[in-house]
Parts: sequence; C-alpha cells; structure tokens
Amino acid sequence: MPTNINVSFEENLFGLLENSFNTDENSIKKYIIKNDFFSDLAKDLKQMNITAEVLFPGLEGVAKSISESWTYYNPL
Repeated sequence: MPTNINVSFEENLFGLLENSFNTDENSIKKYIIKNDFFSDLAKDLKQMNITAEVLFPGLEGVAKSISESWTYYNPL
C-alpha cells in the first residue's frame, strides 16, 4: 500500500484502489460508530479476540490493549 505521510489514510487507500483491478465504488465501506455504542462494540470485539494487542503486535499493541481495557471496562 502506498504510504504518503502528507495525505490521509483514506487518500492512500483510494490511491491503492485506483491501481487495482477492482474499481467498484462499493468495495470499501466506512462505518461511523456513535459513542453510545462504542463500549458495547469494544466488549464484543474483545470477546472475538480482536484487540489492539492482536492487531498491533509488540509493546505498542500490549500498551494499547491495557489502556483500552481500563478505559472501556472500568468507567469512572
């Protein structure tokens, strides 16, 4: 995937798609999740073992996973 730090992730992604064989507009979907549902979604993803620790191997992923666990499962 092209990685131009001067443009957004979406622009990089669409730049990649311009060069691919699949140019269907429906090939990528973006979902915007309201804050009201985010905590429940985070819990569901964790139950499916989809966490920052799995998505980002290494120390950064572990730290994000711990931070997310504290934030989403222990509300103040």
